[in-house]
Amino acid sequence: MALHDLPARQLTRLKSGHRIHIGVALVCVATAVAYVVLKLLGPHGDPTDPTSGDLEAYYYPVLEYGFGELRHFRLPFWNPHEGCGTPFLAIPQVGFFYPLYLPFLFLDAASAITLDICLHLAIASFSMFLLCRHFGMRPGPALVAGLVYAHHGGMAIKVYFPNHLAPSAWIPVVFLLADRVLERRSPIACALLGAVLGAAMLGGSPQFVYFTGLALVPFVAVRAVSAPRRDGAGTVAIASALLGAAVALGVLLALVRVLPAAEYMRGTWRPPGSLALEGAAVMSISPAVFAANLLSPAPGPDLGRQAYAGTLPLLLAVVGLALWRPRSAALPIAAAGVAAMLYAFGTHAPLFPLMFGMPAGSWFRAPSRALVVFGFAVALLAGGGLHEVLERAGTGRAARPALLLAGAAASLIGAAAWLRVPEARLLAVNCVAGGVVLLVLLLRPAVRVLAVGVLGVLVVVDLFHGQRPRGVLPAELGAHFARYEPFFGEVRQRQGFARTYIRGRFAPDARLYFHSDLAKAGTIHGIWLATDYEPLCETRFARYLQFPGPPVPWSICYLPLDVSRQPSPLVELMGVRFFMVEDGDGPPPDAGGRWKLVRREGGVSLYEDPGAMPRAFVAADVEVIPDAEALLRRMADANLRRVAFVEETAGETLPAGVGGDAEVERYEANRVAVETRAAHGGLLVLTDRWDAGWKAFVDGTPARVYRTDYLFRGVSVPPGVHTVEFVYRPASFVVGAFGSLLGVVGVVLLCLRPRRTTCRRSRIDASMNAH
Repeated sequence: MALHDLPARQLTRLKSGHRIHIGVALVCVATAVAYVVLKLLGPHGDPTDPTSGDLEAYYYPVLEYGFGELRHFRLPFWNPHEGCGTPFLAIPQVGFFYPLYLPFLFLDAASAITLDICLHLAIASFSMFLLCRHFGMRPGPALVAGLVYAHHGGMAIKVYFPNHLAPSAWIPVVFLLADRVLERRSPIACALLGAVLGAAMLGGSPQFVYFTGLALVPFVAVRAVSAPRRDGAGTVAIASALLGAAVALGVLLALVRVLPAAEYMRGTWRPPGSLALEGAAVMSISPAVFAANLLSPAPGPDLGRQAYAGTLPLLLAVVGLALWRPRSAALPIAAAGVAAMLYAFGTHAPLFPLMFGMPAGSWFRAPSRALVVFGFAVALLAGGGLHEVLERAGTGRAARPALLLAGAAASLIGAAAWLRVPEARLLAVNCVAGGVVLLVLLLRPAVRVLAVGVLGVLVVVDLFHGQRPRGVLPAELGAHFARYEPFFGEVRQRQGFARTYIRGRFAPDARLYFHSDLAKAGTIHGIWLATDYEPLCETRFARYLQFPGPPVPWSICYLPLDVSRQPSPLVELMGVRFFMVEDGDGPPPDAGGRWKLVRREGGVSLYEDPGAMPRAFVAADVEVIPDAEALLRRMADANLRRVAFVEETAGETLPAGVGGDAEVERYEANRVAVETRAAHGGLLVLTDRWDAGWKAFVDGTPARVYRTDYLFRGVSVPPGVHTVEFVYRPASFVVGAFGSLLGVVGVVLLCLRPRRTTCRRSRIDASMNAH
């Protein structure tokens, strides 16, 4: 139907609705920008604060490198700068195909991260506004609900974690579209729901998709119960099929990320389902800590502040829980919020251990992250409570919300005094100020617009005050990142293909503080780093670094090494030529002339080992040791320049001789060409990590890539001069990309289907036309 065919009254409503949406969107953007400017940017942050440690040490370098490669039309399948090589696109922490990361292609990562935070906070608030409007709330209460959701404590802590922030921002949209599928059985709603689920999986941690799915269960179940009474029993089956199709579409769309990440995770120290209950329960919060932070408006940066959703939103949420309709939305979402709270208690309550035993329950750590669902429930119910106040203002029904508000305020003030929470007096002030505004609103409905505006400001000020982020965004760290550039410049000038090791320390006051840009100095500063910071480290690499000690239950792909007179053969094999250490961690006096001091400045020294092993060489002899641990023990005292160790030969006879020379002719992230010269042949050893996606060609002929020396790559070369080319072609990415393409086609086909007007929609339109 064209706009000119609509009745004048409907057309006026449509234009007015558009103006309201534009105005609300501007408010959401302005509030998000204000939060970033006032709370995240500026001189108050500390580069060594652990709050933003992962953003500085992990997310920023990864995003900078990955999108730098994409900017030059190179898919960064492999990153050779970190940890002797990493399957870069497969790491599960960052999704490079998330559509809203498009600004990273045009901006530097530091600026794009700041923009990304603003964008997702605005999406969170505006999407909650849309969800509330979908349930029939007035625009003012819906906007307040959106601001509460975007800026409550459970969301505020996620600004330093891009893969947490992205899926959290989409939770209201998932609920909105799921309800539209239930209500209208619309293929377009199904397609959009699949697209949003796919985007959440492409850009975010699967833990938050898991939380969203669990929160949807009671909501969908309760909302589906009312469908047969309204539109007939067959509608439940249709709606269920469409919801299943939306989930399938979402998974298909995300396959380009999900399949490589799943393959990578199977080889890490923490494959899915391997966590013990105690390990999964880390970063939970006790009921006492939760209660104190729920009530106290005192600012703080710790995990407990995730519980804070503001004082006025709590008061209004009580009204919403008691009075707001539809009850089929209020009650299941409230139940999801309570469940998220109990889950966040970890082993302090029975729910988390119970969920741990369910499918995917043992995949994730940090139960307190579920408090974003608690904040979602509080925000929605707060909007519903304010809506009920406005609906009953100036009528004989105003007494009930007034009594509920008074009772809730008295309970909050009493509980805060009993628990002796910080700034309990401020909580009382907030209750009184909000109560006065709400009382005026109930008695004088004519000033409702002004009163709702004042309430919104009070809520925002309270939420801003209640958070005290002490971290720093990368946009503020230009000089900090450049502090050791003279050292990295020396390395880049001399390194060739040799690797560097930085002996970081974990004390924040250390000169080489590990949890900083030094953790991924290879990626961000353009050097070849032997070890690295990877929270989900591959098991083999972790064991290699830890040997000869016993295996440890977890690793971040980093282990402190010393500049010794005779380093371990395993360290030498990595081709470490440069050691960057704090003064006092240098080579011992008996190291002789092995280590050459290259630079010393500001308590930091750079040493060079001119005799470091090359990145590529031809080993003379090959030994086959099927047992990996036995192979490592044998390597510990072997001449690894002469002999190489493999775990199996697949029936092929590997050559033996006097070895030979190898020279890297071409080195790109996904392609390496090496020229070998060996009179009797041998095994070419390239000390880059082995991965199933690497293929080899000897003079253009396919050749087997052996897992060599436990961690690296080896290719058998015949006598003479030959060119060996390694090409990275991960099958999981190819299959995943094809699946994502199918998902896109599915979304488009569903959106192009002719629109069908459901019975309920027809009844609504008929009613509007009758009036």
